[in-house]
Amino acid sequence: MEQLHLDNYLQGKQNTSQKAYHKAAKKRAPAIRDKIIEALKVKPMTGYELCELLDLRFCSVRPRLADLSRKYKKIEPTGEERKNGFGNNELVWQLTSEV
Repeated sequence: MEQLHLDNYLQGKQNTSQKAYHKAAKKRAPAIRDKIIEALKVKPMTGYELCELLDLRFCSVRPRLADLSRKYKKIEPTGEERKNGFGNNELVWQLTSEV
């Protein structure tokens, strides 16, 4: 019964960890997007290659790739795929002509 009461209390509310995460993400996301754009100016790369080059975790890079592709239209797939460090195929990204 006590757990149900707590769930009802927390429903629709953000805890402090979630708030801190979103605040940090708002500050970091633009910087990571900028780093990705600079790296792709050198050559097209996969998300995995970008992680290794920029020393970032994939969970930080992947959402920025989605933003840059869908929201900002600054990157696009080359049509090529490469194997990542886990042996899976991954899209190779390049800058669009808008950058």
